[in-house]
Amino acid sequence: MRQGISDIEPARAALPAGAHLKYRPDIDGLRAVAVLAVVGYHAFPASITGGMVGVDIFFVISGYLISSIIIRELQQGRFSFLEFYSRRVKRIFPALATVLVACLVFGWFALYDGEYRALGRQVAGGAAFVLNFLLAKESGYFDLEAQYKVLLHLWSLGIEEQFYLIWPLLLFVLWKRTHTVLPLIVSLLVASLLFNVWLVNRQPAEAFYWPFTRFWELMLGSVIAYAAQPHGKTQDPRPAYRRIAPEVFAWLGLLLIAVALCVINDRSKFPGWLALLPTAGAGFIIAAGPTALINRLILASRPMVFVGLISYPLYLWHWPILALDRLVHSDMLGRGNRMLAVALSFLLAWLTYRAIERPLRFSRKALTAVALCAVVAVVGAFGLIIYQQDGLPNRAANLRNIEGRTRLAQSVALDTDIRTRQYPAESCESLAIDAIAKSNCVMYGAPTAETIVVWGDSQAGAWAPVFYKIAQQKHLRVIRFYIGGCPPLVETRRKDVAGESLPCASFGAAEHVMAAIADLKPKHIFLIGFWSLYTSGKIEAQHAEQSPGADLTANVLATQLGKTLRRLPSGTPVTIFRSAPMLLAEPERGMLRGVRIEPTAEENRQREAFANLAVDAASTGMANATIFDPSPLLCRDKCQAVVDGSLIYINWGHLAAQGALLYYDTLLQQYFGGASEF
Repeated sequence: MRQGISDIEPARAALPAGAHLKYRPDIDGLRAVAVLAVVGYHAFPASITGGMVGVDIFFVISGYLISSIIIRELQQGRFSFLEFYSRRVKRIFPALATVLVACLVFGWFALYDGEYRALGRQVAGGAAFVLNFLLAKESGYFDLEAQYKVLLHLWSLGIEEQFYLIWPLLLFVLWKRTHTVLPLIVSLLVASLLFNVWLVNRQPAEAFYWPFTRFWELMLGSVIAYAAQPHGKTQDPRPAYRRIAPEVFAWLGLLLIAVALCVINDRSKFPGWLALLPTAGAGFIIAAGPTALINRLILASRPMVFVGLISYPLYLWHWPILALDRLVHSDMLGRGNRMLAVALSFLLAWLTYRAIERPLRFSRKALTAVALCAVVAVVGAFGLIIYQQDGLPNRAANLRNIEGRTRLAQSVALDTDIRTRQYPAESCESLAIDAIAKSNCVMYGAPTAETIVVWGDSQAGAWAPVFYKIAQQKHLRVIRFYIGGCPPLVETRRKDVAGESLPCASFGAAEHVMAAIADLKPKHIFLIGFWSLYTSGKIEAQHAEQSPGADLTANVLATQLGKTLRRLPSGTPVTIFRSAPMLLAEPERGMLRGVRIEPTAEENRQREAFANLAVDAASTGMANATIFDPSPLLCRDKCQAVVDGSLIYINWGHLAAQGALLYYDTLLQQYFGGASEF
């Protein structure tokens, strides 16, 4: 689920030279449009499908207001970095600190250790204004459900603060050198927009969360701010144009925002070109000025201005209330609960605005900004401690639901016992293979026994115990090559942020394993991967044969898997494992909160359909290749997460050791020519 918003300084616009910045109530009304869109989208996503664009509207407003202030102060020769950042701190930190503290206090009493640990990480990231980078990484391999991330919405605040670390300095330097900043603003805007458009088809999560793909939206507001400033030009001699243009701009802006709200949804390639709808719409409405009919009668009306004034605390409160309600009440909220959550958000936003935000924002005490920075730093540090201390498991909150916690603990203990005591693997140091392949290798069984190879990502690790048990029964040696997050595919690399620190971020990682397999001459090869991960644009072929945009389909996976199969030792049987059923949520949520984590058989089929088609396409015509599907054993009407009272998953995407061992008889009989004697 995507979200965000913020914003910032008083709604003021430039007037003729010598005047002060004048308050524009219509911009507060535009803020109201933005925040109501976002709140409506989060509370009632089926009704307001495009409400996420409220964030983009806020970016434009923010860029306009802040740049108006900076440019005007530069014109008057009184711009001060200290004063600028002091104003920002007094504007942003009071409400932010209030919400962060409230979340930590509520979580202390209501959240289990795993949930509180996740909240601590988000508090630390939010306080440091880097949560957008953390979320970009989380949206990959091990992403938790977005609706349970209590501070997910703070990503946009991070982007704004990252922008304002750079923007004032850049404007200051340019102003001192040339006094002509518009060409640079436009150039940077275009570069950021094109980067966004290019990246949204390749790494959509990064395109959404990265600052450099979003800066153009704030710069659009900056262009409008610069154009609105007096630059010594004579008055426009066309009074008719000046009367008509604001009305045209306002209606055009309203139309563009309305279209954005209607046509954009969670399935859209967003931001990309589509983001021009709400941003251009906001830009036209701002450029129309306070005299346009829509601005004067609708946006500047008392109800809209009221909502605009509390828009920042309203945004900060609404998502944590919805997310925490979901956490505590164990599932998606009913309409009544969501309406109450929105009402509570409005109440808390108003109280925060009146009792905390306004008094501190307009405080003239010299140390107010310093004190606010200290408070947010302490809150962020406490969040980091909570994260590092695994959610402070000794809290009283963890004493609830002893049965569920016991089952979770028993599952983890059993998984650990099977992997470390019953079937302990050893390093491959003694093998005469490539050093790089050796570093990503473990083995089990007698050194002189016939060899089978298991090659894959973390899924290969999840399945390892069943192969070790088979090796023990059939007197085999298992050589397991695996790197978490790296597909067992030649000429392939991970190209997303989540994979940038992995060996497969560069081409060539799999080739070392391929050479080692050729040297080992195994009796059988098993390829095991999180295949659905690699159908979402996260991998790239070294010698691409697809047409532009094909990396968003299963074509890359099918092509590269086919290449890999053809390069494995000729005549050696190869079995490709389809993915085991993926849970709908983390096991903790099922055991502790009663959330449905077991997908239906049909839900599992649909989720894996794309990846399965790619695997089928790659193996077609390969006489030595077979496919193993784990789903039939676990999935009848639904796919089981608990078998005979034991949890068989270690997390939402990986079987625990006891889950893998359920397949012992099936694999032994199907691939190793004998039934179990146990």
